[in-house]
Amino acid sequence: MQFDRNIGLLLTNATGGAALPGGTPTTVATATLTILDDDFPPGRINFSEITYNTNSEADGFATITVTRTGGNSGFASVQFQTLDGTAFSPRDYLATNGVLTWNSGANTPQTFQVPLIQNGLVTGPATVNLRLFDPRVLGNPSSTLLGFRTNATLVIQDSDSYGAVAFSQSFYQADENGGLVTITVVRAAGIAGTGSVNFSANPGTALPGTDYTPTNGVLVFHPGELSKTFQVGMIDNSAQDGNRTLNLTLSNPTNLALGLPFNVALTIIDDESFNEPAGSADVSFRDPLVDGPIYSIALQKTNSVTDGRVIIAGDFATVNHVNRSRLARLLTNGVLDTSFDPGSGADGPIRATAVQANGRLLIGGSFTQVANTNRNGIARLTPDGRLDNAFNPGSGADNPVFALVLQPDAKVLAGGSFSKFNSITRPGIVRLNTNGSVDLSFNAGSGPNDSVYAVAFKRRKNRHRR
Repeated sequence: MQFDRNIGLLLTNATGGAALPGGTPTTVATATLTILDDDFPPGRINFSEITYNTNSEADGFATITVTRTGGNSGFASVQFQTLDGTAFSPRDYLATNGVLTWNSGANTPQTFQVPLIQNGLVTGPATVNLRLFDPRVLGNPSSTLLGFRTNATLVIQDSDSYGAVAFSQSFYQADENGGLVTITVVRAAGIAGTGSVNFSANPGTALPGTDYTPTNGVLVFHPGELSKTFQVGMIDNSAQDGNRTLNLTLSNPTNLALGLPFNVALTIIDDESFNEPAGSADVSFRDPLVDGPIYSIALQKTNSVTDGRVIIAGDFATVNHVNRSRLARLLTNGVLDTSFDPGSGADGPIRATAVQANGRLLIGGSFTQVANTNRNGIARLTPDGRLDNAFNPGSGADNPVFALVLQPDAKVLAGGSFSKFNSITRPGIVRLNTNGSVDLSFNAGSGPNDSVYAVAFKRRKNRHRR
């Protein structure tokens, strides 16, 4: 009894005017000749591999293949089982067992699946032992049915990561008389485990103790935490000494990686030089040149935290002479954010916007298409402006949507002048699930007797009766 064997065949150095693939006499052509072991008519059952190591715990399951080769006479069966290696059930995977069968004349490989658990722990690769046993032919035990690969190893690749931390903005500005300035540090590309990073405020042209209060410390991110903040105190003076800067730095991460940016400038705006009273126009924000009306404004979010960038929507075609069909995003200083590009955008006015915690943008209005795709009255876009196909409202609203509100559970309340949504009667107001389908548990009946232009969500307080 032995495994099927392979022989490599090679053609090279063609002569007499013959040519091999590639057109030259010295081109190499190869093939494989497989010699099947037929010493046992029912064949041999084996794992297809000694080690299965391509699966990540984020995949949800690993598929294990078992082969029958060298014969296929008679009905054959074998049991399979998983056993803990360095991976433990049910922390890392779910133990499984069962029976694989082949009809007489069949030798198609059979598979079973091992459920994998994304456990939120940064543990590195872990192993599961795989076992084949109890081989049978025509229901009778047959030890010779098993080949040499009756045991194998599944390597579960760890998909959890501590992540990387960075400042939420590429630069910050604060008024000299603004008191405490809050600086946000965000965590991305992983939220597993606990990590820390040092922060510090270092002098540039601003002087510690004169223009700002020196500060430094450690930010600790616990499992699942996406952002942390620290504060820098501004010191107001009566001198007209112009704008000054200090440097904010992240350093010495533990477990975490440093993302970009980890070194940014904080500009202190001199209130004596600019003399900006509260409520006056912010001179640090450059008014964008928009060639049509703006109907809605929203703040962009990154990892559940507003990052200062501004979404504008309405009935315009360009922003700062750059094509932006009815939708654009501005940087914190008012300059067009070119990393957000909705392409052909909406084919009608956008009247409402709402930004989800993950940065995805909901838009509502009197359009019928977004990015040349049918979207009646409502659509969702990714943080870079592309249409999000995971949110599909079907036939959508049969008339314009004027208001959007996100509930804490990420469901969407939409108001407008529609009577049906996705062919379901919902006069004036509808609630959508996170994938864009109508939430049938919310039904306002005959609804309002006119168009809905504003919607607000009120959180209900828990009430207890005695």
